[in-house]
Amino acid sequence: MERSLEAERHPSHQMLDRVEHTIYDRESAERYLEELLDLVASQRYPSHRMLARIERVLTLLALADAESEAEDG
Repeated sequence: MERSLEAERHPSHQMLDRVEHTIYDRESAERYLEELLDLVASQRYPSHRMLARIERVLTLLALADAESEAEDG
C-alpha cells in the first residue's frame, strides 16, 4: 500500500477499492486489515460497508491458509 489509511478519517469506498487492488501478498493484506480495524475502532458507528471489507479480508486470509495447508499436507 502506497499510502496509509490513517491519514484519512473517513476514506471513501473508491479509495479503499484502489487500496485493495494493490494488495499482492499476505503481508499487504494483513497490514490493510490492521488499518481497517484501526479505522473501525476509532469510529463510534462503523459502516456496514467497512465491516464487510474486514470480513472479506479475513475470509481471503483464511482461504489462503487453507490452500497453503492443503499444499503442504
